[in-house]
Amino acid sequence: MNSTQKKTYLAFNEGILSVHFFENAVIDVEDVIYIYCYAIEKSKGKPYGLLFDSSSKHEFTANAIEYFVDSPYLKDVIAIAYISKDLISKIRLNLLLIFERPAVKPKIFGDETLAYDWLQKKVNSLTVNA
Repeated sequence: MNSTQKKTYLAFNEGILSVHFFENAVIDVEDVIYIYCYAIEKSKGKPYGLLFDSSSKHEFTANAIEYFVDSPYLKDVIAIAYISKDLISKIRLNLLLIFERPAVKPKIFGDETLAYDWLQKKVNSLTVNA
């Protein structure tokens, strides 16, 4: 088990990568690279949706945020759903969007089912249009 697997739970289903962070996890560049590589392997190189669950207390290092936003692997991500159930994580995401301006802008949800359904529609529309 590598260090990323001790910080996150990753699952890939129906074209969506779900990322759940364990309590008090500190996510670094190596973790972001691992997550992207996991997604590429599971998606077989096809575009996919990304579901971030920020229910737990966790943090990204500045380098990890920068790599996530500027990574060449982001081109394979068609949509990002960010689950936020508290004000702190919503503020953190809004600050990220202001300062980092990612190529794929996350959509914030308070409910995992709604987020997953939205991503599923995005993934399915890509499949239908292909």
